[in-house]
Amino acid sequence: TSFLASASHVVSGLTARLPQSLSEIIIDLEAEGAGKIMSCAFLASRSVSRTTRARLFRSLFGVTGEGDHDDEVNDGSTTAFGKRLGEEHESSSEEGGDDPAGVGVAVANP
Repeated sequence: TSFLASASHVVSGLTARLPQSLSEIIIDLEAEGAGKIMSCAFLASRSVSRTTRARLFRSLFGVTGEGDHDDEVNDGSTTAFGKRLGEEHESSSEEGGDDPAGVGVAVANP
């Protein structure tokens, strides 16, 4: 849902080699209270220019540069990063069954 993306923030970003960097990102997300973590990979065709890939990368994952750890996420050097989703809606989890505040995504960027 869209409220999760708008209420998300980067937890950490790493330049270490995969898969170790992805493992560390998951540990960071768990430390931030995310109990439900999914992973994904950002892959692009070689025909996509670096500029377009960087713009897509930031747009798809909502890395605006305004968050505390957004500077840790740079396409081309960051191999993995994590985002915690939905913390602005923690009170809604008490009313419904789902807990959006405990959701995180670990992104591999090979």
